[in-house]
Amino acid sequence: MDDAPRPSDPEIIAAERVCQEMRDIAKKLPKPDNTKEGKRIIQFGNNFFLLFLLLLREKRKPSSDIGEDSVITKIYLRRAEELPGGKWKKFLEENAGLVTQINKILEQNEMLSELTRRYVILLKDKKTLELSDKISEEISLQSIRVEIWDKLNPLLKQASEAMAQCGIKPKDFYS
Repeated sequence: MDDAPRPSDPEIIAAERVCQEMRDIAKKLPKPDNTKEGKRIIQFGNNFFLLFLLLLREKRKPSSDIGEDSVITKIYLRRAEELPGGKWKKFLEENAGLVTQINKILEQNEMLSELTRRYVILLKDKKTLELSDKISEEISLQSIRVEIWDKLNPLLKQASEAMAQCGIKPKDFYS
C-alpha cells in the first residue's frame, strides 16, 4: 500500500487524472526517440497536411459532419476536388498507398493534439504548472511531436511530387 500523502485539492486531483489520460494516450503512440528533444519542427508546405487531414476526416464522416461550407474545407479539399480533368481523383487512385501511410501518421498527429490539449489545461493553472512540466517530460511530449513530423514530412513531400506528376500544382495547397 502506498503511504504517500494524497492531495486533497480538487484541482490537483483533476490534474492528476489529466496526467493519467496523457499517459494512456502516449502509450498508443510509437515510443519517441528522446534524442530529438528540443529539435525545431518544420512542417512541409506549412499547412499542406490539412488537405490530407480533411480527406481523412471526410472518409470517416459524411461531408455534412465536417463542415462542408467551412473555409478550411473550401480552401483545401473542395479546391482539390474541383481541379479540371479529374486530376485529384487520378492522384488519389495512383497514390492510394501513400495516402494510407499519410493517414496513419495523421491519426497519430490527432492523438498528439489530444495530448497537447490536456497539457495546455495543466499549463494554464498556476496550481498545476509543475505537473505540466513533469508529465511533459515523463511522456516526452516534444519528442513525440518531433517524431510524428519527422515521419509525416517526407510523406507529404512525396505526395507533393506525386501531385505534380498528375498535373496538380501542390504549392496551391501550401499556406
